[in-house]
Amino acid sequence: MKLERIEIAAPRSYDNFKGYRGEITFNGSRGRVQIQVGDALSRRILRECAAEIVAASREIAEELTAEIIESVGEPPAAPALEAPAEGDAS
Repeated sequence: MKLERIEIAAPRSYDNFKGYRGEITFNGSRGRVQIQVGDALSRRILRECAAEIVAASREIAEELTAEIIESVGEPPAAPALEAPAEGDAS
């Protein structure tokens, strides 16, 4: 059997939130199986999704940062500081 669809939804109103609900559908040569998903499993799946979103965001941020640094180039070298002349009180 192969995964066909995962759907998890929050209630339309959070006023009476009783948890997430969802459905997972598998399809194979012998038919289709649909599993009703309750709040606990929905939250476990959503936590995994959140971890993947964080990892993907970090990767994208690193790539964008590298692209910006490459496009800007190396900063110019700072001018050397000159030592004050003898007798200069500055």
